[in-house]
Amino acid sequence: MPKILIADEDPGVRALLDSVLSQRGVEVLFAPTGADAVAQIEREAPALVIADVYLPDMDGYRLCEFVKSHPRRRVTRVVLMADVVDATISARAARVGPDDVLRKPFAADQLLGRIRSFIPELERSAQTPLRRFDTSSAGEPKDAKELIGYLGKLPGVTLSVLVDAEGFLIDCAGDTTSDAEAVGAVVSCLATSTDRIGRELGRGRLQLMTLEYDGMLVFVADAGSHATLGVVLGDPTALEAVRRAVATVSAAGHKELAMVSSA
Repeated sequence: MPKILIADEDPGVRALLDSVLSQRGVEVLFAPTGADAVAQIEREAPALVIADVYLPDMDGYRLCEFVKSHPRRRVTRVVLMADVVDATISARAARVGPDDVLRKPFAADQLLGRIRSFIPELERSAQTPLRRFDTSSAGEPKDAKELIGYLGKLPGVTLSVLVDAEGFLIDCAGDTTSDAEAVGAVVSCLATSTDRIGRELGRGRLQLMTLEYDGMLVFVADAGSHATLGVVLGDPTALEAVRRAVATVSAAGHKELAMVSSA
């Protein structure tokens, strides 16, 4: 069974990659630091290493150099990940010779396509048919604690999730056949990436963001210093109702939204 090593300190990214790669005929390994990645490369001989360019003790470029110069591991493929792939990142990557460079956040089908070019035997997973909730009884949320359930029942909304700072699912509502943990991991990954970009630009934390991701419309909102709200929309026309509901509950400030994480 081929092995894939994920070298990234962000738990949300690791959870996302695990959800994408699980049950596809590969063994997924994780390393939060460069030193741990080096040890696993020596011990496990992965077929592919996916590494963030920013690791706490050794950047992804050095890790790539280690693999490509290793007498027994040089055939290992290396994909580098970065929040922003600009001329500087591309130039540094070109000097160490990774097999690919991937910008975060990435779509699942994009990632799988890249991996399958290196590991053709990667299996395809069956898709579970979606089931919609009865939305006829959805009422306006009275407080932050009701917001997640309310959003999950709105017509046009597939799923609403709340994740903590490490990407773990706190609460969810909506389509119970959807993979809420995977969606939560995506939301955490998006929030982390935008926060890093914000710091580089000298700006604050993410407040609100709407984007198309992997064929879905995803609404992401800051829910305090320890939580992030994510809403997956099957119908883009539901976006205004989602914004209105979030604005109603957050009118008292983000502290009230943060209360959900401790409930």
